Amino acid sequence: MAEYEATRGMPADGDIAFGVASDVDLINRWLPHGLLVRGSGPGTVEATGDLVDEVTRRVTDAG
Repeated sequence: MAEYEATRGMPADGDIAFGVASDVDLINRWLPHGLLVRGSGPGTVEATGDLVDEVTRRVTDAG
């Protein structure tokens, strides 16, 4: 399974940064090109694109 990790600095409080990073309606504005994420149900997102090895992966909310 391929992994992708990136780090970005953000001049904002941690709660605000997490709110932006976890907002499915905004997430594609700042993700790298070649990666698309969309909501696919309560607590679930679906990632597609060139950076996902052409296989759709689902990540569920653990909490």
